[in-house]
Amino acid sequence: MNKILSVSLLLAGALAFASCAGEEEDLFEKSAAERLNETSAIYTSRLEASPGGWVMEYYPTFDKEGYGAYGYLLMSRFNKDHSVTVGMNNELSFSRYMEDTTPWEVITDNGPVLSFNSYNSCIHVFSDPESYINNVVVGDQGTGVGGDYEFVMVDVPEDGQFNMLKGKKRGTYTRMTRIPEGTDFETYLEEISAFQNKVFPEKAPNFNVATFGDSIMKIAESYTTIPNFYRYNGDEIADETRHPFLITKRDGKFYLRLRDAFELADDNTAQEFEYDETEDIFKEVNHPEFTISGPNPAEFCEFSMTNGHMWQLLRSNGMSDNMKSLFETVYDGFKSRKITFSSVQFSLDENNAMLVTFTYRKTSTTRISVKYSYTRNGDEITLSNPEPVDNASAVISSITGLQDFVNALATTFTVSSDGNKFNMSNIKLTSKSNDWIILNYIN
Repeated sequence: MNKILSVSLLLAGALAFASCAGEEEDLFEKSAAERLNETSAIYTSRLEASPGGWVMEYYPTFDKEGYGAYGYLLMSRFNKDHSVTVGMNNELSFSRYMEDTTPWEVITDNGPVLSFNSYNSCIHVFSDPESYINNVVVGDQGTGVGGDYEFVMVDVPEDGQFNMLKGKKRGTYTRMTRIPEGTDFETYLEEISAFQNKVFPEKAPNFNVATFGDSIMKIAESYTTIPNFYRYNGDEIADETRHPFLITKRDGKFYLRLRDAFELADDNTAQEFEYDETEDIFKEVNHPEFTISGPNPAEFCEFSMTNGHMWQLLRSNGMSDNMKSLFETVYDGFKSRKITFSSVQFSLDENNAMLVTFTYRKTSTTRISVKYSYTRNGDEITLSNPEPVDNASAVISSITGLQDFVNALATTFTVSSDGNKFNMSNIKLTSKSNDWIILNYIN
């Protein structure tokens, strides 16, 4: 009997101990559902806290070609009535401004997620299998451009200038930048487009240059916004690397931000660049010594001629007073003989001599050339020892002022861009005596 009683007491004590050991202090004062709702409310209020809205740098996928490779600016304003107004102007809106207002919410799915939970024509078009560009369905296997309409809210600080989202399905990052109250979405996009077309015009003949410390690269096809970065002296095709970018504006300044940061030496990176209007150059925001710029004008001038292109001087081109007087004397000299003087072309021959060709017309187009010795030193080119080619001597001696014009070109010129350094369609040659001419690029 005593044994039974002892065993019973031991069991009772063990059960009592187990019961006490299993009682843990409640670590949370609120339920999981309440906490999730609070989190949703916090992130909702942070999106609503920008009355002017946000500009979203939206990349559908990590593609390197096709419409999925492009970045798109989406303007968004999150309203307190749980509606969101989204605006855009791109190929998917048929290159005109379009906006749509639909519901939105912050849901919780292993963390806060921004969900455009009703069809918004400016968001869902990127994942719509029936999306059209130029009347052609885009995308493969019914995925449209392949974009997201739900975004994990990776970093959304209180009163922050930037938010960072991540596509829930595709995994591409979307940065949101706060824009001032009263910003007109359509006007903002027009300003970005005008700046982009000015700095990276489609018809610019030149490459651009990325200087990231010891790493120097040429940049081709910047106007596409998915340009090719390749080694400066490398091969444009063999060394091709595509780096999409978008341009935004804040505090009155324009910024170029690459989708993917360049990983550089000493753990440095290069991703976002501020445009310096005074110097006409982009400077990396954390490392201003890292730049994106136009090419050296003299080097590009030589490079283009080496590759078979020419530069042209027309009567309508800008010139200094002295050069204009010399040109007009030649023009009148031809005119007195009932001949129309058309233009002057500059090119390099196979022996690296500069050929200056005068084109004129009477009954048919005729050309004569003068050969100059040519050298380049940094920003300067030197033409010397003019030598008429074939029968050019007879024409030069018979046209008033033509010999003086030929002699005036035998000098050293500083080569500079004519305005926008990113667009070398025109260049300016300035002599030591401050005489100058503007030349046009001929493809």
